[in-house]
Amino acid sequence: MENLKGVYFEWNEAYKKLGRAVPGRHIGLIAQEVQQQFPEI
Repeated sequence: MENLKGVYFEWNEAYKKLGRAVPGRHIGLIAQEVQQQFPEI
């Protein structure tokens, strides 16, 4: 778990146009880093 880093992001314009993006800054994980630590997910 200590190798996983949280990242801040904002949805891009293409996703916003779909009407599903919540405004503001969000926190997430990089999928490739999660996969390295937890390959069963």
